[in-house]
Amino acid sequence: MYEDMLEQQRKSYEATIKDLKKNTSEEIESLTTMFGSTSHELVLITIEHRALQQKFNLYYQKSDEYIKDREAKIVEMENEVKRLHDEYSSFDERFSSAKNEATQLRK
Repeated sequence: MYEDMLEQQRKSYEATIKDLKKNTSEEIESLTTMFGSTSHELVLITIEHRALQQKFNLYYQKSDEYIKDREAKIVEMENEVKRLHDEYSSFDERFSSAKNEATQLRK
């Protein structure tokens, strides 16, 4: 009778171990599937990130070139304004001196 009880207990433990192995295998399979899908999502996100990074770098490069071009144009225009100012200020001086001469001749 004691041996029967031990045998029954052994079978119970074996059934429990069998169930644990089955549950563990199912959990491993579930986690492996989850890992595979997560890895796939990560790859897709990485590809998307790289594409966006390239677009941003291109945008930054073009913006930088545009800003440098505009700054060069501003300097060019400032120089042109200064040149015209100098040129017209000499005309103003000539006009003032001619006006003064005319005023003196009228007197």
